[in-house]
Amino acid sequence: MDFGNGFYTTRDYEQAAGWAAKFGDGIANSDLAALNSRTFAAGDPELADFAREFRSGVGTETPPNEMVEGPMLRNVRPFLRGASPVWFGNQVVFYDETEALLNAALR
Repeated sequence: MDFGNGFYTTRDYEQAAGWAAKFGDGIANSDLAALNSRTFAAGDPELADFAREFRSGVGTETPPNEMVEGPMLRNVRPFLRGASPVWFGNQVVFYDETEALLNAALR
């Protein structure tokens, strides 16, 4: 998981349809807009460090956001060995109370 432990979703329609078939319903964009969030673009210079922190196991604390959004890391092992990241798709992860509410809604 590129952004640590949490409840993962996506804004990519095809990816969301695949995840929904596996895991359940979607979340309205208006609900996403109300959250304290951080969004990364593939070219964001902080994205690689953020993902490396969690993918390497160094990142154990939840970010100070309710939601973090950005591309997914395709080449995890090479990236952790020093290769440049290869980004694709989209992921949105929810933390703490927001994560708990979403998990409870799916039960």
